[in-house]
Amino acid sequence: MASAHHNQIDALSGYTVYLYSGLEGQKMEPLWEYRWEFVEDGHWGGRKETLHHMTDEEATVWWAYGRKGTRRLDETKRDRNTFEVDWSLTNGYNPYRGLP
Repeated sequence: MASAHHNQIDALSGYTVYLYSGLEGQKMEPLWEYRWEFVEDGHWGGRKETLHHMTDEEATVWWAYGRKGTRRLDETKRDRNTFEVDWSLTNGYNPYRGLP
């Protein structure tokens, strides 16, 4: 296994970011994420579906998690580590790569 080295960058926000290199070609474990269906109360309520994907762990802190009518849509399962994001709605701006 190739060793990965990193460069540490101190961001202005106080967070530490690590840039990894040497990881090309290494297989990552799948990180399964799903869209979810939920029931919302009120005037505009009803059965709705999220327009984004969440892992099971991320969904546990979501306001609709555990409520009656909330369910994971297993048919929308995808691996976050291999999914290619469509950046077309952001005029080609990719926050990980910058402007095209």
